[in-house]
Amino acid sequence: MKFENLKSSMRKTVFKNHHFDERMKAGVWTRIYSDQAESKRGKPLFAPILSFAFVALFLVVTAQFIFPALTGEKNGSSTHSTLDTSHLKVVEQEERLPGIHEEYAAPSLEVALQAIPFKLTLPQDLTFDHNPFQVESIQDLEGDGRTVRVTLQASAKNTDSLQTFTVQAANQRMELHEGEEVAIAEDVVGSFGGAQLVFESKGVFYLLDYLSGQPLSTKEAKEMLVKSAKQMLK
Repeated sequence: MKFENLKSSMRKTVFKNHHFDERMKAGVWTRIYSDQAESKRGKPLFAPILSFAFVALFLVVTAQFIFPALTGEKNGSSTHSTLDTSHLKVVEQEERLPGIHEEYAAPSLEVALQAIPFKLTLPQDLTFDHNPFQVESIQDLEGDGRTVRVTLQASAKNTDSLQTFTVQAANQRMELHEGEEVAIAEDVVGSFGGAQLVFESKGVFYLLDYLSGQPLSTKEAKEMLVKSAKQMLK
């Protein structure tokens, strides 16, 4: 029964616009007759090898495209319309923060990125040697799992250097602080000020924050944040 449901789902989604028409049937019969003719001419292994190649190609395509499309797991990003809490843990709070219904912890970055109801691409090329991003918090802002804010942070590998890069993303409008207007992409403009950059893209609002114990000019901070933001739009 599960197999029939899966087959029906694939027909309605993955193979919606693909039909095995008469032209394709004729092509298959032509290939079969061609293989049989080749076999009779002393090449009996050609048809099995060709069949194996087609099967291998189908399995590769299925693994890379079809199953990720059905499960919603592709590139570590979510395709859920609401927050998936099945692998998250509720964070107990002595006093609930205003505007936050529930806060969650994730066992890994991958789980967090798949749980949130929007796609989030993290910058990889920062200006300092850093540890992988860690999940600081996932917050359900409206209590229905649809409006979510996630906070992630990467710290310097050198423990003697105080450097952290924080990414906060939410599918809820963030007020752009009154800073300097900066161009990030052709259709994306952000607001920079106080070593922070706020911008919006495709309905997701981002706040990038860079903290350094070393003196950093305004120009250097802006360039670093804009460079990181560009990576997140790819």
